[in-house]
Order: sequence, then C-alpha cells, then structure tokens
Amino acid sequence: MDPLPTTAVLDLTWLHISILLAFVAFNTVISKTLHLHIGTQFLIATVHCTIQLAVAASVLQYLFTTKNTLVVARITGMSFLA
Repeated sequence: MDPLPTTAVLDLTWLHISILLAFVAFNTVISKTLHLHIGTQFLIATVHCTIQLAVAASVLQYLFTTKNTLVVARITGMSFLA
C-alpha cells in the first residue's frame, strides 16, 4: 500500500474549471433560448454546490491529515449530529 502524501494533493486543473464553466454557460444559454426560466436557478445551484464541496473538501483534508484522534472523533460526532 502506498504511503499517504505529506502535502495536499489537488488534481483539479484550469482545464477542469473551464469545462465546468462551459457546461454551465451552455445550459444557461439553452435555458434562455427555450424560455425555461431556470438559468438563474441553475447558476445559483452551481455556486452553492461549489461552495459546499470546497468546505467539505477542506474539512476532510484537515481530518485526514490530523494526528489527534480526539479532533477526529469530535468532527466525526458533529457530522452524525448534522
């Protein structure tokens, strides 16, 4: 089994972000073209999802790199209560 990396590993590149933005823009244009009136909701949902995933990734990164088992137990307990 490979040892855990000592530094943060991030496989997200600008190419991935540009693909995401192109997808969001395409769907927004289609929504406006077809008069579906969901373009704004789609953009809000995209921003909400991005923020939520960034926060979850930060918490998990901290959780996996900490050596203090009490901190891990507290964060795990809080996730069960949420």
